[in-house]
Amino acid sequence: MRPLLILIQFLHVTQLKFVVEGRPSDIVSRGVHKHAGHSLSLKRHRWPEGSLRLQGTRNIVDNQHMKYVVPVAVGDQILNAEIDTGSSDTWFVQTGCRCYHTYDNTSNAFVTPVNSSVCNFGPTYTPGNDFTLDSDIHQLTCYGAGVGTRRCVFGSFGFTNVTINGFTAPQQIIGAVNETSNYGMGLPDYSGILGLGFSGGTMAYNSTTNASTHYSSLVSTLFNTPEFSSRRSKQFSLALSRDASNTGYGGTMTIGGVASLTEPSVNATSASFTSAPLQIFPNTSTAEYSWYSIYLDGFEFGGQMLSLNTSTIIDSGYNGLEIPREIATALNDHWSPPGNVSGTTVFLDCAAKLDQPFGMTIGGATYYIQFADLVGQMANGTCYSLVIAGLPPNGYSIGDPLLKNTLAVFDWGEMVMSFYPRMYYAS
Repeated sequence: MRPLLILIQFLHVTQLKFVVEGRPSDIVSRGVHKHAGHSLSLKRHRWPEGSLRLQGTRNIVDNQHMKYVVPVAVGDQILNAEIDTGSSDTWFVQTGCRCYHTYDNTSNAFVTPVNSSVCNFGPTYTPGNDFTLDSDIHQLTCYGAGVGTRRCVFGSFGFTNVTINGFTAPQQIIGAVNETSNYGMGLPDYSGILGLGFSGGTMAYNSTTNASTHYSSLVSTLFNTPEFSSRRSKQFSLALSRDASNTGYGGTMTIGGVASLTEPSVNATSASFTSAPLQIFPNTSTAEYSWYSIYLDGFEFGGQMLSLNTSTIIDSGYNGLEIPREIATALNDHWSPPGNVSGTTVFLDCAAKLDQPFGMTIGGATYYIQFADLVGQMANGTCYSLVIAGLPPNGYSIGDPLLKNTLAVFDWGEMVMSFYPRMYYAS
């Protein structure tokens, strides 16, 4: 699933333009991150199977290179949620959730009920005595960039303890979803989304007036506990795996520090380490962070720089690259063997490669991408390009291709993102 934008509910959604004019003079800062914290061992597989290790290291499952999920303790239940740095709301599908074909943005309503098996989520959430309902607000969160229809979830908000790898966000607001047009895609280990963004990206609605409001996001709540205020770094890191060996391993998430660079499954180097300050969108109503948006210099292809000079969202919930149309078209013209364009999709031979090296340049450092990470595969075996033409009003998103080729640090202490290259690693 690609949560490109968290869309404003009941308001026909004003699409944001993720552009920062001019290039900040302080785009590059260099420093040292603490290599400490609790790591999650991420597991992935294309379709169900595999067991969950619920202590020490934890598994993340990736479905068709699209979802990375991690076990989370929600009150007294263990459920698996998608790691999503492109959104801030955390929610789980509630037992008895009703499934719909879509959400119509014109009538502000779910339309065309379908059997719950179509949504095909994994284990569902049953709010217990540990869940305190907040009847003053409700959730309606929509994903994607469609104008008329949306993939949405609707339900109640409430408070409960949320624990990930031993760290607890006390009395965290979560959504208990009871209506959805956002499908689980047949992954039994997938029960919801772990929104890892800032509080400015959360969205709740007053149950009487429908006025929107923000609340403390999961990471904000967690990083404001005594554990992080005094003893641990307010940062987490991701090193996703492409799982070339098909063992089901999906990478590493470390909370409270940075994964070891020398770990074979990470195999990062500090030689091209760089940091870029997080950006605040100029058209937001308040001067607060919403997403992990950084300034991207551009793309290097065959030794030539394709300049971007704007901000992009780093989004682990998106399996591709959504970039300016002219750059996407230029890259997709260089597949070998050539791709077959059908509408907005470029279908590929599953072994296709670009005919020149391709990298992303951040803060003057270029991070090269393995070609395999730019090819997606459908359940029926059909392959397609993950290089997508984005529309400027929606902004641009950089997803898993970058996160599979770097160790990425999301640093709340310094309000920067940092990257270490790691093209080749045990997987």
